[in-house]
Amino acid sequence: MNADNYGSQEACEKLFKAGIVLETEFWWIKVRNKWKLELVNLTCPYEHTPAVSMSEVWRELPQEYTDDELVGSLMLWKEDKFTAVGYWWHDQCRISVRNLNPTNALIALRIWLEERKEGT
Repeated sequence: MNADNYGSQEACEKLFKAGIVLETEFWWIKVRNKWKLELVNLTCPYEHTPAVSMSEVWRELPQEYTDDELVGSLMLWKEDKFTAVGYWWHDQCRISVRNLNPTNALIALRIWLEERKEGT
């Protein structure tokens, strides 16, 4: 399993704490003070956090983003060793988030959009 296909435990925890709950099949579970990515059910007796995949976050992002200040189309690209995700308009990046883990970059963008929607 490629770990970059899933958000890190920390990024998934931020997503959950932001009140964004996505349907997912995997969970980060804490066993003996170590986090592991596992396929578990909701009755897991261990401390756990939903582990979202790249596709689960991607489908929750608007493909086009428009508000009073910004307009753009969703894109994902590489910058050196980082993956960047954001909204582009006429060959100009309007919003950009970078991370070594592409799923973490998508999670950060999803949280940013939620905060912008709520005005925080």
